[in-house]
Amino acid sequence: MTKKLISPNCGPGAPAGDTASADSTPYVRSRWSLVLARGHDREYQNLEFVLVDDGSCGECAQLCNQYTAADSRVKSCHKPNGGISDARNYGL
Repeated sequence: MTKKLISPNCGPGAPAGDTASADSTPYVRSRWSLVLARGHDREYQNLEFVLVDDGSCGECAQLCNQYTAADSRVKSCHKPNGGISDARNYGL
């Protein structure tokens, strides 16, 4: 199974100037609407999407849970913020 880790690079500790650092909800919603629109036909069943909510502000935790409930290929994890590398490692 192929895993795809998508990291919006948002929440506390995001790089300065990152447009998603204040509230990552709009960013996550727009990116995942594209991902789900392209994969909605479920042509690729051997994919697993791992969403890691690492204490992001806004409604990211709820969005992750909604996407997990809507598509069996999406898994979500919730953890305290530890930086982008920590979130990637946690997801993998």
